Amino acid sequence: MGFDFSERDSCGVGFIASRGLPPTHGMTLKILECLSNLDHRGAKFADGTGDGAGVLTEIPYELINAELKERDITLGKGKKIGLISCFFEAKELNESKEIIEKKLSDFKIDLLYWRKVPTDKEILGTLAKKVKACYFSCCNFF
Repeated sequence: MGFDFSERDSCGVGFIASRGLPPTHGMTLKILECLSNLDHRGAKFADGTGDGAGVLTEIPYELINAELKERDITLGKGKKIGLISCFFEAKELNESKEIIEKKLSDFKIDLLYWRKVPTDKEILGTLAKKVKACYFSCCNFF
């Protein structure tokens, strides 16, 4: 059974995987090349810009471990790290964080820290610049 490449219902989806191979810089370059060919995920704004496309990767443990060390945070034995990616409206940033913190607490998940994800606002379209969404990761362990 083969794939029917005449179907076009997965607009803006690309997959690159390496089964059983370690992650490499070369693979990252291939992923970024794939991403640069995606204009959008399925919608266009009135200003002509796409609705965004991104890369889903595994948790960047080296980065997170370095940040934990910087903050003098030690994980307990048997604890696992989790990340939550959050897009917030700037005017509701604190209220939004409080909602997430409350839910984490309800499920007995410890919040370690919030990290502002670096972004490049220069590439945003006119409408996206007006919204000025904040992108944060919530680092927690359970």
